[in-house]
Amino acid sequence: MPQNIFTSSFLARTTNLVRKGNTKIIGALIDADSKYEASDIIQAAEYPDCSTIKLNFKDAGKDFQFKNAILLYESLPMTPYLASDPRLWTYLALVTFRDYMKSLRPLAPETRNLSQYILTHYFCVSSSVKDLLLNDISLLWWVTHLTVSDTSEDKYRLTQEVFSMLDYTRHLLPGTQGRSKQLRHAVLEVVVENKELFKTHKEAKIRLIMRRLNTQAGFQLFPVFSKDDIKGAIMQLRPDIEICTT
Repeated sequence: MPQNIFTSSFLARTTNLVRKGNTKIIGALIDADSKYEASDIIQAAEYPDCSTIKLNFKDAGKDFQFKNAILLYESLPMTPYLASDPRLWTYLALVTFRDYMKSLRPLAPETRNLSQYILTHYFCVSSSVKDLLLNDISLLWWVTHLTVSDTSEDKYRLTQEVFSMLDYTRHLLPGTQGRSKQLRHAVLEVVVENKELFKTHKEAKIRLIMRRLNTQAGFQLFPVFSKDDIKGAIMQLRPDIEICTT
């Protein structure tokens, strides 16, 4: 069975209306029983059908997002090219996984900055990594794709680390540095392998590492460095990491 996705024209039109604060369209999006016109939806045979996937809600425990990420990633085997389609992720957030999104990101007329809140979490406004990591369904697939290990027996251990602190999705994964698999895996492995070092002030310490790596080597050189080289460079920063609090 093909997966439904929104049409490009519907997505562009609706994104524009939400951005302008159109009360009619925002009210329709808040309405859990909102229906979409057949002309706004197409069947895309290139995507696996997601209708049978059951995501865990917030009350399922602290690891619910990590568990959902693995479930979604393993249920949706597709190329990064196909997984960059905003039409797919917006449809999944607004329709297929609407109940999950209502649990995670409740919508109400009094929600602060409601238009931006909807665009950030329910829509995928572009195919940039930054926007793919904002949509709460796309984030599950992309975090897993960017952190899955090819060699580790526990191939999702880095994925689990990211979901322990979603600050990674703002400071490590979406930037120019995060495009280097060696770098993002090196940073996450250092954290996982040195839990005591990152027991406190982890967010600040990650930001320190990213700043120092960028200053010392230049992000343009990371693709030619091995993962072990980058891990070594990070551990040379240990004295500064230990005292970092902000």
